Amino acid sequence: MRAIMIETAARGNRISPCSPPVVGMAIFLTQYLQPVRGMIPLTAAPWSVLPSVAVGGVDPLDSALGRRFGRALVIAGGFAVMAAGFALLTVVGAHSQLSVVLVTASLYAGGGVGLTSQASEVVKAAAPTERAGTASALLESGTELGGALGMAVLGSVGTALYRSRIGGQLPADLPATARGAVRDSPSGTEGVLAQLPEAVRGPVLTAARDAFCGGMRGASITTAVLMGRGAVAALGLRQALAVGAAGGGGPKEQVPQDEVLV
Repeated sequence: MRAIMIETAARGNRISPCSPPVVGMAIFLTQYLQPVRGMIPLTAAPWSVLPSVAVGGVDPLDSALGRRFGRALVIAGGFAVMAAGFALLTVVGAHSQLSVVLVTASLYAGGGVGLTSQASEVVKAAAPTERAGTASALLESGTELGGALGMAVLGSVGTALYRSRIGGQLPADLPATARGAVRDSPSGTEGVLAQLPEAVRGPVLTAARDAFCGGMRGASITTAVLMGRGAVAALGLRQALAVGAAGGGGPKEQVPQDEVLV
């Protein structure tokens, strides 16, 4: 039992690290639409949902491609599409067309949806039939943990880059209290703008927006590199996944009635 579940979890973890970047970059998209683009939450919410709507048809297409070309190729393709989306995100600036941002987000979200679908099938195929529920639970737990780690890691990268860039771009006569609030986050900038003289507001807002885009660019580069490596790793699993698919699932195991799963 233990060996089976370790193998099942290992396969899922090797080919399904898409949750951390997608969830992590969702924070950047929200921040970009509101503090950077100046949208109110009620206006930003529909725009942030659009990429999810656009990738609604990816799952059926992905399943068909998986049956036609094999799961490993489709998984590698999902990684590649995500890498392309994150790479395009590196050219997004404070004044970029909103359509460019939404297409970019749709790319990496679409690649993540296809990747997750095929990874789920791989994990289920690796487990015995009577353990399919447990395998699905492990995959779901890994996805939730990955999303939390993605927010923590990518958020930390973006924040560190933002703070390293913002300090040298602020006006020298900016009060210390306002400087600390602006340096803390782009959201903090909105809170102090009304308290600043008119002549200072423009430079402060521009500096905050440019610094945020720089932080988002750094997080995007990091993620694009990782997704590229994921595509290469997925190609390396072609033989293993083909054998698993031909075998019709993992080894069967009789489950004792008194066994308790944790």
